[in-house]
Amino acid sequence: MRQGLIACALAALMGACAPSAADAPIAEQWRAVDVSAAPVVFEEARVGQLLFRGGLALSSEDPVFGGFSGLEVLEDGRLVAISDNGDWFEARLVLDEAGALVGVADMRTALMRDESGQPFPNKRAGDSEGLAQLPDGRFAVSFEQTQSIRIYDLNRDGPFGAAIAGPRLDEIAGLPDNVGLEAMASTADGALLIGAEGGGAPTTPLWRAPLDAREPVAPIGIYA
Repeated sequence: MRQGLIACALAALMGACAPSAADAPIAEQWRAVDVSAAPVVFEEARVGQLLFRGGLALSSEDPVFGGFSGLEVLEDGRLVAISDNGDWFEARLVLDEAGALVGVADMRTALMRDESGQPFPNKRAGDSEGLAQLPDGRFAVSFEQTQSIRIYDLNRDGPFGAAIAGPRLDEIAGLPDNVGLEAMASTADGALLIGAEGGGAPTTPLWRAPLDAREPVAPIGIYA
């Protein structure tokens, strides 16, 4: 009996001291994804001042791959993307000697987390849509079914880091599910520009939301 109590106590102690998933090294928080890249060719390499620098059609047999809804290319050559299933994706762009895009390498994925550091429980909660990198390196993500914004420090915490609630937006109650906060960009001072789909309406709202806004931010206009 005494040995059983000691064993239970040791098990409880080991469980209490065991590191959480979020404490794992960032490299171990990701899962590799095998991806094939086929070149996309345009007949006209230049249109006005626009120069086509390469395109890729990406495919994978991994069931988690796809459904990209937001994408950022970083100055260090990394690609960071999100899917509408609440997944992070990260890869390294491969360029040729002329600087043209010819491939991607080191594609990996991880589940996105909520404010408690847990994966989203269902599609509606984790339907991430818009992605924007902030001037301080963090990422803002919009969610089009809950009409909410979350902030992630992906570079510091890795994909297992808990989200921080972003600014709240006013006049979102009328936005239909799945056609809400679709597009987002960051200004030089860190505010977020957020655009929503209007569903069947001919107009759509646009917000300029400072990250430190304490009250719901009203739209700056309604646009056709």
